[in-house]
Amino acid sequence: MNKSKLKATIFILVLLVVAAVVTAIATGRSGKPHEPAAQNTTTPSQSQAAPPSETPEVTPSESTEPSESPEPSETPEPTPTPTAPVTNRTVSGSGSFASNTGTPLNLAVNYTAAAKSDSEVSITFDLYLNCYTINATAKPGGASLTFNGKTYTMDTPELSSSSATATSVKLCSQTVTVPLAAGESLNVPISASWAFGGKYSNVDLATIDASGTLSVQG
Repeated sequence: MNKSKLKATIFILVLLVVAAVVTAIATGRSGKPHEPAAQNTTTPSQSQAAPPSETPEVTPSESTEPSESPEPSETPEPTPTPTAPVTNRTVSGSGSFASNTGTPLNLAVNYTAAAKSDSEVSITFDLYLNCYTINATAKPGGASLTFNGKTYTMDTPELSSSSATATSVKLCSQTVTVPLAAGESLNVPISASWAFGGKYSNVDLATIDASGTLSVQG
């Protein structure tokens, strides 16, 4: 073998050794398994354990108080029926009396009795003026009536009347109730007065008074 062939053979062998070494290194790197990265798992200690969640407190709701029972309404009392006059009882009693002023102006009183119940009668008094011409102002409490121990006061209106003949002008009226049973009688004095406060036929008449006796048979 000549010298040039020997150099060529050595060069080839070197190349083969280098290739083998490179292959071995490459195979060693690729064949080594990758170790998994260590996981940084920290197990909490008992002291670091999360506290147990607290059970929420349940607030008891207030119970609704039962509504009060409505009070029973009072039963309305029946309206008393007015006592009607007793139809089977007859009362006898009516009359009149008048003043005497010496003038054409006089006060007259008419009365009429009627049964109100078995034990009572009602008596109505009507006061009139007997006159020709009359002019008078209204007078609160201008007339009064005294009967059976009691005095009743009445208002009188404004009066304006003119007549060529004698006439009667209504002045006022009053109704009273007195006890009087069937078969009983009532005979009592009665008087009336009216505050005229003027002149009539040139006569001063401050008041005009009339009196008489009332008789009623029960």
